[in-house]
Amino acid sequence: MNRGLETLAPSKAFYVLDLDDFEDIGDLDMDDLQLGPESGDYISRDGVNWYLNGELVITLEAEDDHRAELRNHMNTNAHWPNAWFVPSYGQPTMIDVWED
Repeated sequence: MNRGLETLAPSKAFYVLDLDDFEDIGDLDMDDLQLGPESGDYISRDGVNWYLNGELVITLEAEDDHRAELRNHMNTNAHWPNAWFVPSYGQPTMIDVWED
């Protein structure tokens, strides 16, 4: 299955918080709501080059399964941070690397 860059477009593959799921904004725990990458998260602007703490740690081919590669890197390093796709227009999207 080709899981290249086209899978990084907004789709069900990405975790998106739907505020319609909450009856009232008071249902949200703002301390748990992460709106963008934090220090120690994986970040990619192109879905090919993945950075951790500003260092390039993974370079993928377009046909690689980016979720599987990120999981492998996390498991190898015993470090399981969030992964984010941050396109040029700047709207960060958290990627659920555990979803197949």
